[in-house]
Amino acid sequence: MMKVFREFKEFIERGNVMDLAVAVVMGAAFTAIVTALVADFINPILSVFIPSGELDSLVVMLGSAKITYGHFIGAVINFLAVAFVVFLIIMGINKMMRKKPANTKECPYCGSTIPESASRCPNCTTLLDASKIPSELR
Repeated sequence: MMKVFREFKEFIERGNVMDLAVAVVMGAAFTAIVTALVADFINPILSVFIPSGELDSLVVMLGSAKITYGHFIGAVINFLAVAFVVFLIIMGINKMMRKKPANTKECPYCGSTIPESASRCPNCTTLLDASKIPSELR
């Protein structure tokens, strides 16, 4: 029985289990933010064009079956609004992550990011500044 507990402890202490737990908690917090943004900002803007009561009243009767396709259309619109908000957030995060690191420059030939002190581009091997090459290597 002790072996089972020891193995369980090793399983829990693995980095990927902790990472997953943090991801679930962060995902729940992120969901709350996106849901609030859609409910409080996006849906009121959409209601100018499509009043919410109108979608709920779209119904087709097939005998005694009531098909509420308006509710489905509303769910699709809500999904698209959430997907758009997530897209905008991810786009903003990606833009922040693309900032050029300190002490770097861009190679004028291939456009890659290289150290400021580089005399030759490691990607395209272009000589950038011959004065930075030590005299014994010239």
